[in-house]
Amino acid sequence: MKTLRELVDDAFDTVDSGYYETVSNLDLDRISSTISNQKGNHCSLVNSIRGKDGRAIICEIKFASPSTGKIDGRFDQVSQIAREMEAGGAAGLSVLTEPKNFSGSLTNLRIARAATGLPVIMKDIVVSEKQILAARAFGASAILFIHEVFSEGFSRQDLTLHNAIKKARENNLEVIVETHSKEGLINVAKLDCDIIGINNRDLKTFKTTISTTLDLLCDSPTDNGSLRDRLIMSESGFETPADIFNLIQNLKDRHAPVPRAFLIGTSIMKSPDIRGKVSELATESKVRR
Repeated sequence: MKTLRELVDDAFDTVDSGYYETVSNLDLDRISSTISNQKGNHCSLVNSIRGKDGRAIICEIKFASPSTGKIDGRFDQVSQIAREMEAGGAAGLSVLTEPKNFSGSLTNLRIARAATGLPVIMKDIVVSEKQILAARAFGASAILFIHEVFSEGFSRQDLTLHNAIKKARENNLEVIVETHSKEGLINVAKLDCDIIGINNRDLKTFKTTISTTLDLLCDSPTDNGSLRDRLIMSESGFETPADIFNLIQNLKDRHAPVPRAFLIGTSIMKSPDIRGKVSELATESKVRR
């Protein structure tokens, strides 16, 4: 299994290959306009999340991961998968565009954006401004940055996290910054990002536990008042409605901030009934297990 440093090295190799510049000679404004006009105006992920009562499910379209291996082989059914997720009640889509380790593609991002009226996140190991421009060109509503990639010296000096956020905003992208650590949460809470993501998967070991969100939100020295005013998304590890319900209840019991959104990929992609699985996860459950 690859380390985070190896994933970052792969990301730089992919950037250097020209993968993200496949539309560099085209009019980016025209492309974005064309995609938006297919399903209405540019979608706001923040507004979509806030429009959901209680919980907002962000469904991830991914076909493989370093920790799981192959997840789903329906590479030619991205439109159908996206529409099933939307019909199930998803608040947004997260589309993997990293090709080497997640079997993602920029084409999948464009297809998902055109197939639904949902806001779409470009999910990648972002290390370059070229990736941010590609997110805009292929119709993303938001882009995700990994705090640890920038804080641990993996990224090149020409793109700091602050500059990445600034560049994303210049391209009308909403910004998610995710972290896995208490120190990271303290730093991310100070950033001008739209959504704070807590990744329950440790990208150094790929161990996943939902208690990461519980521990960080309950035990972080970050002032809880400031976090209560922020939009928080818990990512990875959710398989049943009870997983979400129990996390929410445990946080409420400890008077901690509660996530409004939950990013879920593997359990949805593995389901033979994607629409039903999303609907199940998006429905309020009052059974504590």
